[in-house]
Amino acid sequence: MGLLRTLTLLDLGLAQWAGMQNRGISVAADPFRLGSGAVDATPTDANPALGPLEEAKWLSLRGPPLNIKKKNSLPTPGKNQQPTAIWSRLRTPIGYSFWLLLPLTIMLMMPQLGGERNFNYRIPPSWSPESDQSYSFRAFMTDISLWIMLTDLQPHQQCAAIIMRLGGSAREMARMITPQEMMNGGMLNGQMVDAVTYLLGALHARFSALEEESRLTAMTEMLAFSRRHGESINALLARYEVVRQRAAVEGQFVMSTEGCALQLLRACGIQASHLFNLLQPFNGQLPQNDAQFQQLQAQLRRFGHL
Repeated sequence: MGLLRTLTLLDLGLAQWAGMQNRGISVAADPFRLGSGAVDATPTDANPALGPLEEAKWLSLRGPPLNIKKKNSLPTPGKNQQPTAIWSRLRTPIGYSFWLLLPLTIMLMMPQLGGERNFNYRIPPSWSPESDQSYSFRAFMTDISLWIMLTDLQPHQQCAAIIMRLGGSAREMARMITPQEMMNGGMLNGQMVDAVTYLLGALHARFSALEEESRLTAMTEMLAFSRRHGESINALLARYEVVRQRAAVEGQFVMSTEGCALQLLRACGIQASHLFNLLQPFNGQLPQNDAQFQQLQAQLRRFGHL
């Protein structure tokens, strides 16, 4: 019985081995694993150390092959055998978003040329007569005064930095200052002044608004005061204080406390039904002094937050 069983196993092994040869199937060796200490083996169709009968017996005893590969087989689905180019990856929805956001990011990183907010303790604010409507010369002079108190540059360095930040005809005029005046200053209204005062005095004489023009502008801004679209109650009250102070200082225009209260109530859009509640602390009358006017502003601020 043992001999018959051995012959049967040999016959089965020979048949299996012959069928694999006819179908072009090769038995692959165990794959090489990094760090396992194994040696990379090339798949072969037969073991050269064994004869045909021993090979068939070895295959029958070994059982079904664990790693069988067909010749010229295709790559495993889901595994890309070739590296993907970066341009192919960028042709995806995420890639298109990258191309759209890249120019915007670069624009935000670039400095704002001619912007009054683009300055620090070493770089003064910029100004040009062409941008006077959006950034007035008066605001520029105020920012320059703050920058002079902030910077650690020497007066001649401050003068050179201010000239480099001017634009248009203002820069052309500032270039007429000689190096000696930039270092030592010059004569302004019969007095010897430093370089920065000399430069700012020349700019003020040519680009500042006229006295009558400043007065009319301050008065008109006060009389035409109204609430802007989407403006909060805090911004409205703060802007009204600025306009009121400017009209009093520059325009010599002082409105009575009752007139200011009535103008502020109209700007806030207070309806008649709420007017009685706001004026109740004043016995139903408009504020008569600054203390009552400040109290009315506090009530308007509280009313606007509710």
